[in-house]
Amino acid sequence: VVLKVAYAAAGNELEWEENLEEDFRYYRIYRSTDPDFTPGAGNLVEATTATDWLDTVASPWSWHYKITAVDQSGNESAVAVPSDVA
Repeated sequence: VVLKVAYAAAGNELEWEENLEEDFRYYRIYRSTDPDFTPGAGNLVEATTATDWLDTVASPWSWHYKITAVDQSGNESAVAVPSDVA
């Protein structure tokens, strides 16, 4: 998954490529102030089937993001980190 993050005062816009696997269920979005964080229940902020998300968090430039894809069996993909930051 290619993840892009656009930082702005109004919020951070995340966009990524659609998962085309037949058994795809949804994406999990994780957020932390630590760029080297490990995704987990404590930093999970959204689960969605969309390919974009607006994070209207305070101090938007302080946050780092990772996403995963989850399949119908509950298996979670490898973590995607931003490849493009604006």
